[in-house]
Amino acid sequence: MPKRKRKSKDDVNVKKFKGVSKNGKRFRAEIKIDSKTQYLGMFDTSKEAAEAHDLARIQAGHPTSQLNFLDQVPEDYTPPKKTKYNKTKEDDVKYIGVAKSGKKFFARIYIHQKYQGLGTFDTSKEAAEAHDRAAIQAGHSTSSLNFLDKKYKKGFKRIEKARGSTGYRGVYKRKNKKGKNRFIVQIWIGDKNHYIGTFDTLKEAAIAYDLAAIQAKHPKSDLNFPNMIHMKKKISTKRKKKKIKKLKKRKKRKMKCSNVTNFNGVSKIGKKFRASVSLDGKVKHFGIFTKARNAAMAYDTAIVELSGKSMDELKSLLNFPNGLEEEEEKKKQEEEEEEEGSKDNKVKYKGVIKRGERYQAQITVDGKSQHVGMYDTPKEAAEAHDRGRIRARHPTFKLNFLDQVPKNYKPKKKKLLSTKTRH
Repeated sequence: MPKRKRKSKDDVNVKKFKGVSKNGKRFRAEIKIDSKTQYLGMFDTSKEAAEAHDLARIQAGHPTSQLNFLDQVPEDYTPPKKTKYNKTKEDDVKYIGVAKSGKKFFARIYIHQKYQGLGTFDTSKEAAEAHDRAAIQAGHSTSSLNFLDKKYKKGFKRIEKARGSTGYRGVYKRKNKKGKNRFIVQIWIGDKNHYIGTFDTLKEAAIAYDLAAIQAKHPKSDLNFPNMIHMKKKISTKRKKKKIKKLKKRKKRKMKCSNVTNFNGVSKIGKKFRASVSLDGKVKHFGIFTKARNAAMAYDTAIVELSGKSMDELKSLLNFPNGLEEEEEKKKQEEEEEEEGSKDNKVKYKGVIKRGERYQAQITVDGKSQHVGMYDTPKEAAEAHDRGRIRARHPTFKLNFLDQVPKNYKPKKKKLLSTKTRH
């Protein structure tokens, strides 16, 4: 077995000397002044470090009991005496729920098997009065009061000297980027601290805390303003009135969004018009048009084809009960005039898109777009679009040219449960 190394005298003396600690092969000296450690230096031996410690103690005026070598103390050295604190009558606290904390007095009360702080005060009498107020509010017996003869007003004001820099429970002062004071409100519910919000004034923040405390069923002693308990009903009624006003405004907005076009099944979207009808509880759209009359015609054709009834039976639902032939002729004339007078090559046919100098025709089947072909003129593309629609047995209101529909053509029919229009 290898022999253990014997410790040197310096290692043994480290434990004996005050303010000396070993750091590697050297020794460190340090001193505490006003509860802060001050570094003095590193030395080769523990004795040198202890002597440096003693010199610093003597310079700081510390008592001789904190030195390592009393024989090195100067003869004229007299450490300053500590000033004794003269006790006053108020130091001997004899009030219930009051304890001394430094030079101030702390008030607390026992509610729901827990101690709750009420604040710190300059005198023990003020703390005792705060305890008595909280005990009266909590419904404690008179035996737990400090002053039986004193009468306290109902709904007293908050304790002016409560904990925190703001003087209110759950309210903390913060500065924003502009340097203005804002007040943050937080509340403990269970084991979690909940953030309520930020406010411009102290009073608003304190009231917000009280409302949250009332909702969390905290005791009255936790509130900044105990009167807020009586104001709870008034606040709830005000909130209800605000909600009723908001609902009325929403109803007015809906009433304003009535049918501006004066056509059944036609609604305005921006500068264009949409034709729609409700089928099986779902709204079915038939297209968007530049003119309201065109959308109304599309709606009428859809109602006739989907219902399978005659024009006489559906007069009350149609926009043009006399017939669509006259309206279609007017529409054709307007389209021809627009085609002749238009200099721009704007496509006004359903399912036709301009691609460079040519025109593409496409249709939608089962929610998927299908390419039909490319053509030199928009009319040829529109005719190809109509042929694709007829093959898929789509209704005639989705076609561009109704005169080209075969006589024996029968589109697919859907059951019409309700004919309620969406305006």
